[in-house]
Amino acid sequence: MKKILFILFTLLPLSAMAGGRYVDQLYAKWKNLPVEQLMKMGAQYDQRNSLDSALVCYSIVTTQLKNNKTPSSQDTILARALNNIGYIYGCYYDYNKALSILSEAYHVSKRCNYTSNLAYVALNMGGIYLNCNMLYGKRLFSDEIWLQLGRAITSGIIVRDYQVVMVSFLNMCMLYLDDPEDDKILEAINRVNQMKVPDSEPLKSYSLCMGQGMKAYIHHDYTGAIKWFRLLPSKVPANHILAKQLEVVSLFPMAQAQANSGDLKSAIATMKLLLTKSIKYKLSENETKAYAMLSSYCMMDGDRRQGYMYLINYHNKKDSTLSEREIASISKMPLLNEMDDLNQEFKKEHERKQHMTIVLIAACAIIVLISCYVVSLILNRRKMRALIRSLYRKNVELLELEKQNRGEAKTSMESEPAIDKKKYQSSGLTEQLSHEIASAINRVLYNSEEITNPHFSLNQLAELTGYSYKLVSQVINDKMQKNFKTLLNEQRVKIACERLLDTEHYGQYTIEFIARSVGFISRSNFSVTFKAITGLSPSEFQKRAMEEQNKDTRLTKD
Repeated sequence: MKKILFILFTLLPLSAMAGGRYVDQLYAKWKNLPVEQLMKMGAQYDQRNSLDSALVCYSIVTTQLKNNKTPSSQDTILARALNNIGYIYGCYYDYNKALSILSEAYHVSKRCNYTSNLAYVALNMGGIYLNCNMLYGKRLFSDEIWLQLGRAITSGIIVRDYQVVMVSFLNMCMLYLDDPEDDKILEAINRVNQMKVPDSEPLKSYSLCMGQGMKAYIHHDYTGAIKWFRLLPSKVPANHILAKQLEVVSLFPMAQAQANSGDLKSAIATMKLLLTKSIKYKLSENETKAYAMLSSYCMMDGDRRQGYMYLINYHNKKDSTLSEREIASISKMPLLNEMDDLNQEFKKEHERKQHMTIVLIAACAIIVLISCYVVSLILNRRKMRALIRSLYRKNVELLELEKQNRGEAKTSMESEPAIDKKKYQSSGLTEQLSHEIASAINRVLYNSEEITNPHFSLNQLAELTGYSYKLVSQVINDKMQKNFKTLLNEQRVKIACERLLDTEHYGQYTIEFIARSVGFISRSNFSVTFKAITGLSPSEFQKRAMEEQNKDTRLTKD
Protein backbone atom coordinates (compact mmCIF):
# COMPACT_ATOMS: atom_id res chain seq x y z
CA MET A 1 0.00 0.00 0.00
CA LYS A 2 1.42 3.39 -0.96
CA LYS A 3 1.93 6.10 1.64
CA ILE A 4 0.51 9.59 1.36
CA LEU A 5 2.95 12.05 2.81
CA PHE A 6 2.08 15.05 4.94
CA ILE A 7 -1.62 14.91 4.48
CA LEU A 8 -2.55 18.52 4.88
CA PHE A 9 -0.78 19.65 8.07
CA THR A 10 0.07 16.35 9.78
CA LEU A 11 3.20 15.83 11.75
CA LEU A 12 4.03 12.17 11.60
CA PRO A 13 5.77 10.79 14.71
CA LEU A 14 9.26 9.47 14.41
CA SER A 15 10.12 5.87 15.09
CA ALA A 16 13.54 4.50 15.84
CA MET A 17 12.95 0.76 15.78
CA ALA A 18 16.01 0.13 13.66
CA GLY A 19 18.36 2.61 15.30
CA GLY A 20 21.47 3.81 13.55
CA ARG A 21 23.62 1.27 15.34
CA TYR A 22 21.59 -1.55 13.82
CA VAL A 23 21.54 -0.20 10.28
CA ASP A 24 24.80 -1.78 9.22
CA GLN A 25 23.62 -5.13 10.58
CA LEU A 26 20.32 -4.88 8.72
CA TYR A 27 22.09 -3.75 5.57
CA ALA A 28 24.51 -6.67 5.67
CA LYS A 29 21.65 -9.07 6.40
CA TRP A 30 19.29 -7.86 3.67
CA LYS A 31 21.57 -6.58 0.89
CA ASN A 32 21.36 -9.80 -1.14
CA LEU A 33 17.58 -10.25 -0.90
CA PRO A 34 15.45 -9.92 -4.07
CA VAL A 35 14.07 -6.42 -4.67
CA GLU A 36 10.46 -7.68 -4.66
CA GLN A 37 10.92 -9.15 -1.18
CA LEU A 38 12.60 -5.97 0.06
CA MET A 39 9.70 -3.86 -1.23
CA LYS A 40 7.21 -6.03 0.66
CA MET A 41 9.30 -5.82 3.83
CA GLY A 42 9.56 -2.03 3.46
CA ALA A 43 5.77 -1.72 3.11
CA GLN A 44 5.27 -3.80 6.25
CA TYR A 45 7.67 -1.62 8.23
CA ASP A 46 5.89 1.46 6.80
CA GLN A 47 2.56 0.24 8.16
CA ARG A 48 4.13 -0.32 11.59
CA ASN A 49 5.74 3.15 11.37
CA SER A 50 9.20 1.56 11.66
CA LEU A 51 10.69 4.04 9.24
CA ASP A 52 14.37 3.24 9.87
CA SER A 53 13.92 -0.38 8.84
CA ALA A 54 11.77 0.65 5.90
CA LEU A 55 14.47 3.11 4.79
CA VAL A 56 17.08 0.33 4.81
CA CYS A 57 14.85 -1.87 2.62
CA TYR A 58 14.11 0.83 0.07
CA SER A 59 17.71 2.07 0.00
CA ILE A 60 19.00 -1.43 -0.80
CA VAL A 61 16.42 -1.68 -3.60
CA THR A 62 17.45 1.60 -5.22
CA THR A 63 21.16 0.82 -4.84
CA GLN A 64 20.74 -2.61 -6.42
CA LEU A 65 18.65 -1.35 -9.32
CA LYS A 66 20.90 1.65 -10.03
CA ASN A 67 24.14 -0.30 -9.82
CA ASN A 68 22.78 -3.13 -11.94
CA LYS A 69 21.56 -0.68 -14.58
CA THR A 70 18.01 -1.86 -14.17
CA PRO A 71 16.10 -2.65 -17.34
CA SER A 72 13.02 -0.57 -18.11
CA SER A 73 10.81 -3.40 -16.82
CA GLN A 74 12.04 -2.65 -13.27
CA ASP A 75 11.81 1.13 -13.46
CA THR A 76 8.42 0.98 -11.76
CA ILE A 77 9.99 -0.70 -8.71
CA LEU A 78 12.76 1.90 -8.67
CA ALA A 79 10.21 4.72 -8.91
CA ARG A 80 8.19 3.34 -5.98
CA ALA A 81 11.27 2.82 -3.85
CA LEU A 82 12.48 6.39 -4.50
CA ASN A 83 9.05 7.80 -3.65
CA ASN A 84 9.01 5.89 -0.36
CA ILE A 85 12.55 7.04 0.51
CA GLY A 86 11.55 10.64 -0.18
CA TYR A 87 8.55 10.18 2.10
CA ILE A 88 10.76 8.86 4.92
CA TYR A 89 13.29 11.68 4.57
CA GLY A 90 10.36 14.08 4.81
CA CYS A 91 9.38 12.43 8.09
CA TYR A 92 12.93 13.02 9.28
CA TYR A 93 12.53 16.72 8.36
CA ASP A 94 15.36 16.54 5.83
CA TYR A 95 13.23 18.39 3.29
CA ASN A 96 16.03 19.18 0.85
CA LYS A 97 17.03 15.54 0.57
CA ALA A 98 13.38 14.48 0.43
CA LEU A 99 12.59 16.85 -2.44
CA SER A 100 15.73 15.80 -4.32
CA ILE A 101 14.80 12.12 -4.11
CA LEU A 102 11.15 12.78 -4.93
CA SER A 103 12.23 14.76 -7.98
CA GLU A 104 14.25 11.74 -9.12
CA ALA A 105 11.22 9.53 -8.47
CA TYR A 106 9.11 11.86 -10.60
CA HIS A 107 11.50 11.63 -13.56
CA VAL A 108 11.77 7.84 -13.32
CA SER A 109 7.97 7.53 -13.11
CA LYS A 110 7.60 9.87 -16.07
CA ARG A 111 10.16 7.87 -18.06
CA CYS A 112 8.34 4.57 -17.57
CA ASN A 113 4.86 6.14 -17.76
CA TYR A 114 4.07 5.03 -14.20
CA THR A 115 1.10 7.37 -13.74
CA SER A 116 -0.15 5.97 -10.43
CA ASN A 117 3.24 6.61 -8.83
CA LEU A 118 3.38 10.09 -10.36
CA ALA A 119 0.25 10.94 -8.38
CA TYR A 120 1.85 9.99 -5.05
CA VAL A 121 5.16 11.66 -5.86
CA ALA A 122 3.43 14.94 -6.72
CA LEU A 123 1.26 14.74 -3.60
CA ASN A 124 4.30 14.11 -1.40
CA MET A 125 6.19 17.06 -2.91
CA GLY A 126 3.16 19.32 -2.54
CA GLY A 127 2.74 18.19 1.09
CA ILE A 128 6.33 19.08 1.95
CA TYR A 129 6.05 22.55 0.41
CA LEU A 130 2.69 23.08 2.15
CA ASN A 131 4.17 22.18 5.55
CA CYS A 132 6.95 24.71 5.01
CA ASN A 133 4.40 27.41 4.12
CA MET A 134 2.31 26.69 7.21
CA LEU A 135 5.28 26.57 9.55
CA TYR A 136 6.93 29.78 8.40
CA GLY A 137 3.70 31.64 7.88
CA LYS A 138 4.78 32.85 4.43
CA ARG A 139 3.82 32.10 0.85
CA LEU A 140 7.30 31.00 -0.13
CA PHE A 141 6.32 27.90 -2.07
CA SER A 142 2.72 28.59 -3.12
CA ASP A 143 3.40 28.33 -6.86
CA GLU A 144 5.16 25.00 -6.43
CA ILE A 145 2.35 23.70 -4.21
CA TRP A 146 -0.32 24.58 -6.78
CA LEU A 147 1.76 22.89 -9.48
CA GLN A 148 2.39 19.65 -7.57
CA LEU A 149 -1.14 19.29 -6.23
CA GLY A 150 -2.51 19.89 -9.74
CA ARG A 151 -0.27 17.12 -11.06
CA ALA A 152 -1.43 14.81 -8.29
CA ILE A 153 -5.10 15.41 -9.13
CA THR A 154 -4.51 14.90 -12.86
CA SER A 155 -2.59 11.66 -12.36
CA GLY A 156 -5.05 10.44 -9.73
CA ILE A 157 -8.00 10.99 -12.07
CA ILE A 158 -6.24 9.08 -14.87
CA VAL A 159 -5.61 6.02 -12.71
CA ARG A 160 -8.84 6.49 -10.69
CA ASP A 161 -7.00 6.76 -7.41
CA TYR A 162 -9.73 8.74 -5.64
CA GLN A 163 -7.90 8.93 -2.33
CA VAL A 164 -5.04 10.87 -3.92
CA VAL A 165 -7.47 13.16 -5.72
CA MET A 166 -9.45 13.91 -2.55
CA VAL A 167 -6.42 14.54 -0.36
CA SER A 168 -4.81 16.76 -3.03
CA PHE A 169 -8.05 18.70 -3.34
CA LEU A 170 -8.29 19.23 0.45
CA ASN A 171 -4.70 20.46 0.46
CA MET A 172 -5.61 22.94 -2.28
CA CYS A 173 -8.50 24.21 -0.20
CA MET A 174 -6.18 24.89 2.75
CA LEU A 175 -3.68 26.58 0.44
CA TYR A 176 -6.40 28.81 -1.00
CA LEU A 177 -7.14 30.25 2.45
CA ASP A 178 -3.58 31.66 2.57
CA ASP A 179 -2.96 32.20 -1.13
CA PRO A 180 -6.23 32.79 -2.97
CA GLU A 181 -6.14 31.61 -6.59
CA ASP A 182 -9.77 31.66 -7.68
CA ASP A 183 -9.27 30.11 -11.12
CA LYS A 184 -7.18 27.22 -9.80
CA ILE A 185 -9.44 26.30 -6.91
CA LEU A 186 -12.59 26.57 -9.04
CA GLU A 187 -11.04 24.30 -11.65
CA ALA A 188 -10.19 21.78 -8.90
CA ILE A 189 -13.74 21.97 -7.49
CA ASN A 190 -15.26 21.36 -10.92
CA ARG A 191 -12.96 18.39 -11.59
CA VAL A 192 -13.87 16.80 -8.27
CA ASN A 193 -17.60 17.38 -8.84
CA GLN A 194 -17.40 15.84 -12.30
CA MET A 195 -15.66 12.71 -11.06
CA LYS A 196 -17.78 9.62 -10.64
CA VAL A 197 -16.43 8.74 -7.23
CA PRO A 198 -17.86 5.52 -5.78
CA ASP A 199 -19.77 5.85 -2.54
CA SER A 200 -17.30 3.46 -0.93
CA GLU A 201 -14.60 6.14 -1.03
CA PRO A 202 -14.33 7.33 2.61
CA LEU A 203 -13.38 10.93 1.78
CA LYS A 204 -16.07 11.48 -0.86
CA SER A 205 -18.71 13.15 1.34
CA TYR A 206 -16.17 15.24 3.22
CA SER A 207 -14.48 16.46 0.03
CA LEU A 208 -17.74 17.31 -1.77
CA CYS A 209 -18.96 19.20 1.29
CA MET A 210 -15.66 21.10 1.47
CA GLY A 211 -15.98 21.89 -2.24
CA GLN A 212 -19.45 23.38 -1.83
CA GLY A 213 -18.28 25.47 1.11
CA MET A 214 -15.24 26.72 -0.78
CA LYS A 215 -17.35 27.57 -3.79
CA ALA A 216 -19.61 29.76 -1.65
CA TYR A 217 -16.53 31.26 0.07
CA ILE A 218 -14.99 32.20 -3.27
CA HIS A 219 -18.16 34.03 -4.26
CA HIS A 220 -18.16 35.84 -0.88
CA ASP A 221 -21.28 33.97 0.24
CA TYR A 222 -19.84 33.55 3.73
CA THR A 223 -23.18 32.58 5.27
CA GLY A 224 -23.57 29.75 2.76
CA ALA A 225 -19.95 28.80 3.25
CA ILE A 226 -20.35 28.64 7.04
CA LYS A 227 -23.42 26.47 6.53
CA TRP A 228 -21.40 23.93 4.52
CA PHE A 229 -18.37 24.12 6.80
CA ARG A 230 -20.56 23.36 9.84
CA LEU A 231 -21.43 20.05 8.20
CA LEU A 232 -17.80 18.98 7.80
CA PRO A 233 -17.33 17.39 11.29
CA SER A 234 -20.27 15.08 10.58
CA LYS A 235 -18.67 14.05 7.26
CA VAL A 236 -15.43 12.85 8.87
CA PRO A 237 -15.20 9.08 8.20
CA ALA A 238 -15.12 7.11 11.44
CA ASN A 239 -11.93 5.20 12.28
CA HIS A 240 -10.19 6.70 9.28
CA ILE A 241 -6.46 7.22 9.57
CA LEU A 242 -6.98 10.94 8.89
CA ALA A 243 -10.00 11.36 11.18
CA LYS A 244 -8.23 13.65 13.68
CA GLN A 245 -6.65 15.78 11.01
CA LEU A 246 -9.92 16.15 9.12
CA GLU A 247 -11.70 17.13 12.30
CA VAL A 248 -9.22 19.96 12.81
CA VAL A 249 -9.18 20.92 9.12
CA SER A 250 -12.90 21.66 9.12
CA LEU A 251 -12.32 24.48 11.62
CA PHE A 252 -9.86 26.51 9.51
CA PRO A 253 -12.25 27.53 6.69
CA MET A 254 -15.04 27.96 9.26
CA ALA A 255 -13.02 30.52 11.24
CA GLN A 256 -11.90 32.28 8.06
CA ALA A 257 -15.47 32.56 6.78
CA GLN A 258 -16.66 33.87 10.15
CA ALA A 259 -13.89 36.48 10.23
CA ASN A 260 -14.62 37.62 6.66
CA SER A 261 -18.31 37.92 7.49
CA GLY A 262 -17.39 40.28 10.36
CA ASP A 263 -18.15 37.81 13.18
CA LEU A 264 -14.72 37.99 14.80
CA LYS A 265 -15.98 36.69 18.16
CA SER A 266 -17.17 33.47 16.53
CA ALA A 267 -13.95 33.25 14.51
CA ILE A 268 -11.88 33.58 17.71
CA ALA A 269 -13.99 30.93 19.46
CA THR A 270 -13.58 28.58 16.50
CA MET A 271 -9.82 29.09 16.44
CA LYS A 272 -9.59 28.45 20.20
CA LEU A 273 -11.38 25.18 19.65
CA LEU A 274 -8.99 24.39 16.80
CA LEU A 275 -6.02 25.24 19.05
CA THR A 276 -7.30 22.93 21.79
CA LYS A 277 -7.77 20.04 19.37
CA SER A 278 -4.36 20.65 17.76
CA ILE A 279 -2.66 20.49 21.16
CA LYS A 280 -4.66 17.39 22.05
CA TYR A 281 -3.79 15.57 18.82
CA LYS A 282 -0.21 16.89 18.79
CA LEU A 283 -0.54 18.58 15.42
CA SER A 284 2.31 21.10 15.66
CA GLU A 285 1.80 22.87 12.33
CA ASN A 286 -1.88 23.42 13.07
CA GLU A 287 -1.12 24.64 16.57
CA THR A 288 1.44 27.13 15.20
CA LYS A 289 -0.96 28.40 12.57
CA ALA A 290 -3.77 28.66 15.16
CA TYR A 291 -1.67 31.02 17.29
CA ALA A 292 -0.92 33.20 14.26
CA MET A 293 -4.60 33.40 13.24
CA LEU A 294 -5.77 34.07 16.81
CA SER A 295 -3.25 36.90 17.07
CA SER A 296 -4.57 38.39 13.83
CA TYR A 297 -8.24 38.04 14.84
CA CYS A 298 -7.68 39.54 18.29
CA MET A 299 -5.84 42.49 16.76
CA MET A 300 -8.70 43.01 14.32
CA ASP A 301 -11.18 42.78 17.23
CA GLY A 302 -9.30 45.47 19.15
CA ASP A 303 -7.87 43.18 21.84
CA ARG A 304 -4.23 44.08 21.19
CA ARG A 305 -3.02 42.70 24.51
CA GLN A 306 -4.44 39.24 23.79
CA GLY A 307 -3.26 39.57 20.22
CA TYR A 308 0.33 40.15 21.34
CA MET A 309 0.04 37.22 23.75
CA TYR A 310 -0.95 34.91 20.90
CA LEU A 311 1.77 36.41 18.71
CA ILE A 312 4.36 35.59 21.36
CA ASN A 313 2.93 32.08 21.63
CA TYR A 314 3.14 31.80 17.85
CA HIS A 315 6.82 32.69 17.77
CA ASN A 316 7.57 30.46 20.76
CA LYS A 317 5.74 27.54 19.21
CA LYS A 318 7.37 28.08 15.82
CA ASP A 319 10.81 28.24 17.43
CA SER A 320 10.00 25.21 19.56
CA THR A 321 8.79 23.25 16.54
CA LEU A 322 11.84 24.21 14.54
CA SER A 323 14.09 23.25 17.46
CA GLU A 324 12.30 19.94 17.86
CA ARG A 325 12.68 19.24 14.19
CA GLU A 326 16.31 20.29 14.28
CA ILE A 327 16.91 17.94 17.21
CA ALA A 328 14.98 15.17 15.48
CA SER A 329 16.94 15.81 12.29
CA ILE A 330 20.24 15.81 14.16
CA SER A 331 19.27 12.62 15.99
CA LYS A 332 18.73 10.99 12.60
CA MET A 333 21.97 12.26 11.11
CA PRO A 334 24.02 9.24 12.28
CA LEU A 335 21.42 6.96 10.72
CA LEU A 336 21.31 8.89 7.45
CA ASN A 337 25.09 9.24 7.32
CA GLU A 338 25.39 5.53 7.99
CA MET A 339 22.94 4.88 5.15
CA ASP A 340 24.97 7.07 2.80
CA ASP A 341 28.18 5.29 3.81
CA LEU A 342 26.58 1.88 3.35
CA ASN A 343 25.20 2.88 -0.04
CA GLN A 344 28.66 4.05 -1.09
CA GLU A 345 30.19 0.85 0.24
CA PHE A 346 27.57 -1.19 -1.58
CA LYS A 347 28.33 0.74 -4.77
CA LYS A 348 32.07 0.17 -4.35
CA GLU A 349 31.49 -3.50 -3.65
CA HIS A 350 29.37 -3.73 -6.79
CA GLU A 351 32.11 -1.98 -8.77
CA ARG A 352 34.67 -4.40 -7.33
CA LYS A 353 32.50 -7.32 -8.35
CA GLN A 354 32.11 -5.86 -11.81
CA HIS A 355 35.86 -5.36 -11.99
CA MET A 356 36.47 -8.93 -10.81
CA THR A 357 33.95 -10.20 -13.34
CA ILE A 358 35.71 -8.31 -16.12
CA VAL A 359 39.09 -9.59 -14.92
CA LEU A 360 37.69 -13.14 -14.72
CA ILE A 361 36.23 -12.90 -18.21
CA ALA A 362 39.49 -11.46 -19.50
CA ALA A 363 41.45 -14.21 -17.73
CA CYS A 364 39.16 -16.88 -19.18
CA ALA A 365 39.53 -15.33 -22.62
CA ILE A 366 43.30 -15.27 -22.24
CA ILE A 367 43.29 -18.89 -21.05
CA VAL A 368 41.15 -19.87 -24.01
CA LEU A 369 43.45 -17.99 -26.39
CA ILE A 370 46.52 -19.53 -24.81
CA SER A 371 44.91 -22.97 -24.97
CA CYS A 372 44.05 -22.45 -28.61
CA TYR A 373 47.55 -21.19 -29.25
CA VAL A 374 49.09 -24.19 -27.47
CA VAL A 375 46.82 -26.60 -29.35
CA SER A 376 47.74 -24.80 -32.57
CA LEU A 377 51.42 -25.08 -31.68
CA ILE A 378 51.02 -28.79 -30.92
CA LEU A 379 49.19 -29.38 -34.18
CA ASN A 380 51.68 -27.29 -36.12
CA ARG A 381 54.52 -29.08 -34.39
CA ARG A 382 53.04 -32.42 -35.37
CA LYS A 383 52.59 -31.21 -38.92
CA MET A 384 56.12 -29.83 -38.91
CA ARG A 385 57.51 -33.08 -37.57
CA ALA A 386 55.60 -35.01 -40.20
CA LEU A 387 56.92 -32.61 -42.84
CA ILE A 388 60.45 -32.93 -41.49
CA ARG A 389 60.17 -36.73 -41.58
CA SER A 390 58.86 -36.55 -45.13
CA LEU A 391 61.59 -34.18 -46.27
CA TYR A 392 64.23 -36.17 -44.46
CA ARG A 393 63.17 -39.42 -46.10
CA LYS A 394 62.99 -37.71 -49.48
CA ASN A 395 66.51 -36.34 -49.10
CA VAL A 396 67.83 -39.69 -47.90
CA GLU A 397 66.24 -41.37 -50.88
CA LEU A 398 67.80 -38.79 -53.20
CA LEU A 399 71.18 -39.37 -51.61
CA GLU A 400 70.83 -43.10 -52.11
CA LEU A 401 69.87 -42.50 -55.71
CA GLU A 402 72.82 -40.12 -56.06
CA LYS A 403 75.19 -42.80 -54.80
CA GLN A 404 73.84 -45.26 -57.35
CA ASN A 405 74.22 -42.71 -60.16
CA ARG A 406 77.73 -41.93 -58.98
CA GLY A 407 78.66 -45.60 -59.07
CA GLU A 408 77.19 -46.07 -62.53
CA ALA A 409 78.98 -42.96 -63.79
CA LYS A 410 82.28 -44.22 -62.47
CA THR A 411 81.79 -47.65 -64.09
CA SER A 412 80.77 -46.01 -67.35
CA MET A 413 83.88 -43.79 -67.29
CA GLU A 414 86.15 -46.80 -66.83
CA SER A 415 84.50 -48.83 -69.62
CA GLU A 416 84.25 -46.03 -72.21
CA PRO A 417 87.15 -45.56 -74.65
CA ALA A 418 89.21 -42.45 -74.21
CA ILE A 419 87.97 -39.44 -76.09
CA ASP A 420 90.26 -37.03 -77.79
CA LYS A 421 89.01 -33.87 -76.11
CA LYS A 422 91.24 -31.62 -78.20
CA LYS A 423 89.20 -32.72 -81.16
CA TYR A 424 86.19 -30.78 -79.82
CA GLN A 425 87.89 -27.73 -78.45
CA SER A 426 87.12 -25.62 -81.51
CA SER A 427 83.97 -27.38 -82.67
CA GLY A 428 80.40 -26.33 -81.99
CA LEU A 429 78.43 -27.76 -79.03
CA THR A 430 76.56 -30.76 -80.38
CA GLU A 431 74.07 -32.84 -78.43
CA GLN A 432 76.58 -35.65 -78.03
CA LEU A 433 79.28 -33.26 -76.88
CA SER A 434 76.88 -31.60 -74.47
CA HIS A 435 76.04 -34.97 -72.94
CA GLU A 436 79.71 -35.87 -72.64
CA ILE A 437 80.57 -32.60 -70.94
CA ALA A 438 77.61 -32.97 -68.53
CA SER A 439 78.80 -36.47 -67.63
CA ALA A 440 82.30 -35.14 -67.07
CA ILE A 441 80.99 -32.38 -64.83
CA ASN A 442 78.99 -34.88 -62.76
CA ARG A 443 82.00 -37.16 -62.44
CA VAL A 444 84.07 -34.31 -61.08
CA LEU A 445 81.33 -33.22 -58.69
CA TYR A 446 80.69 -36.76 -57.50
CA ASN A 447 84.26 -37.90 -57.05
CA SER A 448 86.55 -34.92 -56.63
CA GLU A 449 87.42 -33.53 -53.20
CA GLU A 450 88.44 -30.31 -54.94
CA ILE A 451 84.86 -29.04 -54.80
CA THR A 452 85.03 -28.81 -51.00
CA ASN A 453 87.62 -26.11 -51.36
CA PRO A 454 85.93 -22.77 -50.53
CA HIS A 455 87.70 -21.20 -53.51
CA PHE A 456 86.73 -23.83 -56.03
CA SER A 457 85.85 -22.07 -59.29
CA LEU A 458 84.40 -22.70 -62.72
CA ASN A 459 87.92 -22.55 -64.22
CA GLN A 460 89.00 -25.36 -61.93
CA LEU A 461 85.94 -27.38 -62.87
CA ALA A 462 86.74 -26.87 -66.59
CA GLU A 463 90.32 -27.99 -66.03
CA LEU A 464 89.20 -31.12 -64.16
CA THR A 465 86.75 -32.02 -66.92
CA GLY A 466 89.28 -31.30 -69.69
CA TYR A 467 86.94 -29.04 -71.59
CA SER A 468 87.06 -25.33 -72.16
CA TYR A 469 85.63 -22.85 -69.69
CA LYS A 470 83.16 -21.67 -72.32
CA LEU A 471 81.78 -25.14 -73.09
CA VAL A 472 81.49 -26.13 -69.45
CA SER A 473 79.66 -22.89 -68.59
CA GLN A 474 77.36 -23.31 -71.59
CA VAL A 475 76.42 -26.89 -70.62
CA ILE A 476 75.75 -25.90 -67.01
CA ASN A 477 73.55 -23.02 -68.07
CA ASP A 478 71.77 -24.59 -71.06
CA LYS A 479 71.65 -28.31 -70.42
CA MET A 480 71.57 -28.38 -66.59
CA GLN A 481 69.44 -25.18 -66.38
CA LYS A 482 71.53 -23.87 -63.49
CA ASN A 483 74.37 -21.53 -62.78
CA PHE A 484 77.71 -22.74 -61.52
CA LYS A 485 77.15 -21.53 -57.94
CA THR A 486 73.81 -23.34 -57.58
CA LEU A 487 75.24 -26.54 -59.05
CA LEU A 488 78.23 -26.39 -56.71
CA ASN A 489 76.11 -25.64 -53.62
CA GLU A 490 73.73 -28.52 -54.38
CA GLN A 491 76.62 -30.95 -54.49
CA ARG A 492 78.22 -29.55 -51.38
CA VAL A 493 74.87 -29.83 -49.52
CA LYS A 494 74.56 -33.45 -50.65
CA ILE A 495 78.00 -34.16 -49.25
CA ALA A 496 77.01 -32.37 -46.03
CA CYS A 497 73.87 -34.54 -45.77
CA GLU A 498 75.98 -37.67 -46.14
CA ARG A 499 78.27 -36.52 -43.37
CA LEU A 500 75.36 -35.57 -41.12
CA LEU A 501 73.94 -39.03 -41.67
CA ASP A 502 77.31 -40.62 -40.99
CA THR A 503 77.20 -40.28 -37.23
CA GLU A 504 79.89 -42.92 -36.85
CA HIS A 505 82.56 -40.73 -38.44
CA TYR A 506 81.09 -37.24 -38.16
CA GLY A 507 78.81 -37.46 -35.12
CA GLN A 508 81.39 -35.77 -32.91
CA TYR A 509 81.67 -32.72 -35.19
CA THR A 510 79.57 -29.58 -35.10
CA ILE A 511 77.39 -28.41 -37.93
CA GLU A 512 79.72 -25.45 -38.44
CA PHE A 513 82.68 -27.82 -38.87
CA ILE A 514 80.79 -29.93 -41.40
CA ALA A 515 79.76 -26.75 -43.26
CA ARG A 516 83.38 -25.65 -43.56
CA SER A 517 84.46 -29.20 -44.49
CA VAL A 518 82.27 -29.10 -47.59
CA GLY A 519 83.37 -25.63 -48.70
CA PHE A 520 81.04 -23.11 -46.97
CA ILE A 521 82.80 -20.20 -45.35
CA SER A 522 80.02 -19.33 -42.78
CA ARG A 523 77.40 -21.35 -40.97
CA SER A 524 74.68 -18.81 -41.73
CA ASN A 525 75.28 -19.09 -45.47
CA PHE A 526 75.38 -22.86 -45.13
CA SER A 527 72.09 -22.96 -43.19
CA VAL A 528 70.26 -20.76 -45.69
CA THR A 529 71.56 -22.77 -48.66
CA PHE A 530 70.90 -26.10 -46.91
CA LYS A 531 67.26 -25.26 -46.16
CA ALA A 532 66.66 -23.85 -49.64
CA ILE A 533 67.81 -27.12 -51.20
CA THR A 534 66.51 -29.75 -48.71
CA GLY A 535 63.60 -27.92 -47.10
CA LEU A 536 65.14 -28.60 -43.67
CA SER A 537 67.64 -26.75 -41.55
CA PRO A 538 70.93 -28.54 -40.85
CA SER A 539 69.99 -28.97 -37.18
CA GLU A 540 66.57 -30.45 -38.07
CA PHE A 541 68.22 -32.84 -40.51
CA GLN A 542 70.86 -33.86 -37.96
CA LYS A 543 68.27 -34.31 -35.20
CA ARG A 544 66.12 -36.46 -37.42
CA ALA A 545 69.15 -38.53 -38.45
CA MET A 546 70.01 -39.17 -34.80
CA GLU A 547 66.38 -40.11 -34.02
CA GLU A 548 66.35 -42.58 -36.88
CA GLN A 549 69.67 -44.03 -35.74
CA ASN A 550 68.41 -44.38 -32.15
CA LYS A 551 65.24 -45.98 -33.44
CA ASP A 552 67.25 -48.46 -35.45
CA THR A 553 69.43 -49.17 -32.45
CA ARG A 554 66.38 -49.91 -30.25
CA LEU A 555 64.91 -52.17 -32.92
CA THR A 556 68.22 -54.03 -33.18
CA LYS A 557 68.33 -54.54 -29.40
CA ASP A 558 64.73 -55.73 -29.37
